[in-house]
Amino acid sequence: MAVVPRTRIMDGWRMVSFQCLPISLLVILASGCQTHPRIVDQRPEFIPREQLSSVRSIVLEPHEGSISMATAIVVGENHLLTNAHVWSREEDWLGGGLEEEQEVMMLDRDRTSDLELVLSDAGRTTLRVPSSFVGSSFRLVESGLLDRAEGRGGSAAGGVAEQVLNDWVLIETETPIWGPQDVAVIHPPAMSLGWVVPKDTQLYVPGFSSIFRDDSFVLERDQASFLASGPYTLSGAATMIDGAHFLGYPVDWPAPLGHSGAGVYLWNDETKQLELIGIFSLQLPVDIENTVVITPLGISALSFPWTLEEEGQRLGYTQISRIVPALQGAGVLPLEPAVDLPGSE
Repeated sequence: MAVVPRTRIMDGWRMVSFQCLPISLLVILASGCQTHPRIVDQRPEFIPREQLSSVRSIVLEPHEGSISMATAIVVGENHLLTNAHVWSREEDWLGGGLEEEQEVMMLDRDRTSDLELVLSDAGRTTLRVPSSFVGSSFRLVESGLLDRAEGRGGSAAGGVAEQVLNDWVLIETETPIWGPQDVAVIHPPAMSLGWVVPKDTQLYVPGFSSIFRDDSFVLERDQASFLASGPYTLSGAATMIDGAHFLGYPVDWPAPLGHSGAGVYLWNDETKQLELIGIFSLQLPVDIENTVVITPLGISALSFPWTLEEEGQRLGYTQISRIVPALQGAGVLPLEPAVDLPGSE
């Protein structure tokens, strides 16, 4: 997951009328909430767990002796979608080359191995848990970085927009460990470049970030079961910053490392299913400016604006519409162009 410098955004105006404005209230407004909640899975109950089968944990070896754990989306019978910075072996992934082929390890939920768990001094019990990793060779099909370099619709703009728009790769294997039923359902309007998710729509990002581990976690003992129990969902309201797409993220939460490559979904009330609209790529620290209009004693003639600035965070993602041509070229989607739908529908 990429992290970029802090950005300033405006969060709008609010009208506030105070009969009095004590110093204590000023301190509360300026300081904000300082609590640090325990991070839990944000998947709401109305989203069936079975609809998360398109979300996969992947492990790569970007450098000898090191591993990279991330998330990928099943988008075809042989195809996965993940981040370019996950696939790349270069630290400067925006300027570096991409591997044409490499080994990817995946957790196969259908395989099991025996683990012994001591229940008491009186005896043992044997549990069967899905803890088998399977390695498959994947080849690079397409990426946002290739689009940019070859002038095929990728963004060449610098800064946040470049990282958000170009940070994806489509990869393919001849030995998938998933079935056709696991392929993500793409939200039909999201396939059009003219579509923008309505502001404040609740979005869901299921993945395998380590921020969801509890304090008792031990890597050697618990990693397989942690992954098998996932994915774990982040959720936030949709917003825009400088033309790029983001969702809200609590300011006191750590970076969701391990969620790189995760799909961004919305819940379609009509079809009763999660539908893919993008791929998560970066965490963005922001300074949020809220302007309130203070009206002392309720007298409008005394009203004055007051701007509060507070730190915040947003999660950025690439719209799936930018990846549709690659999916069509790989035979994952039909070649017919997506219907040009209105942006707010």
